Amino acid sequence: MVIVILGLAGFTWISHKSNSGDSLHQGSPAIDFKLKALDGIDLSLADYKGKGIILNFWGTFCKPCREEMPALESQFQKYKDKGIVVIGIDASEPQNTVSAYVKALGVHFPIVLDPGLEVANAYQANELPYSVFITPDGHISHINIGQMDEQIIEKYLKTVLPK
Repeated sequence: MVIVILGLAGFTWISHKSNSGDSLHQGSPAIDFKLKALDGIDLSLADYKGKGIILNFWGTFCKPCREEMPALESQFQKYKDKGIVVIGIDASEPQNTVSAYVKALGVHFPIVLDPGLEVANAYQANELPYSVFITPDGHISHINIGQMDEQIIEKYLKTVLPK
């Protein structure tokens, strides 16, 4: 029963289409947002102005997302002192499910919840995992659809390193 519910939640999230008529692409301005982090604090993209950012849309029900998470954590640890931040954006899952998962995996980058899928829709994240690399001046450098390994993450991460 739980697998069916999680599968339906994943299908609903993935198949939900963007409300935006504009296509995001390299050079587009990043879209600001404000969401609750797992610790209950509001987090916005503007909080990280001047940093290189990876937005990673994911879900605990998504196998490629689960497999990608350790690589994201590794690259976050490697580059966090150089001005890089990773923000994990989980859609439609209960906070306790997400909290237990990130704690068990040892994830230390911020995780926010997007229960209304507003941010996922704004970024046209119709598949998981979906990652958006944002430059320190707030523009999209790259969008990656699908699972990344450490080499791919690092390749695109280097395009958003603060100077």
